[in-house]
Amino acid sequence: MRVSATKTGHTAAAQTIVITRHESQAEREAKQRAHEAAEQAQKQHYIESAQTVSYAQLNKNPEEYVGKVVSFRGQIFQIQEEAGEGNMLLSVTEVTEGFWDDHVWVNFSQHVKAAEKDIVTVYGEVTGQKSYKTQIGGETYVPEMTAKYVVE
Repeated sequence: MRVSATKTGHTAAAQTIVITRHESQAEREAKQRAHEAAEQAQKQHYIESAQTVSYAQLNKNPEEYVGKVVSFRGQIFQIQEEAGEGNMLLSVTEVTEGFWDDHVWVNFSQHVKAAEKDIVTVYGEVTGQKSYKTQIGGETYVPEMTAKYVVE
């Protein structure tokens, strides 16, 4: 801020001053709580906006659902992660207790503690179809999505 002073018969003077106000600990904590509450509300709104789509419909025509927010609960069949980025093959149909089928390829950008055989719920956008090599050397196609949230 620049302050200047004048008086008749005297030389005008000006001075630049800096005023710094520091937030109190209570103010910083209140801002942090407000930020966390806003993030939680945004997450809740996103989760509530997710559509329920049957695996059969998604697998039949994944392009029809591109850009749509969906959710799937399933068992992790395979997972790879490096520096908080990764992908998983999520089995979304429980055929019998402990045996899951129907895979969805899920890309994610957050640290996931869960490992193979753990149950998670993913919320995100369908991006289309993904092909990958199977363990026996074949190629298979599955629906693909990018998860915004992985709930463990």
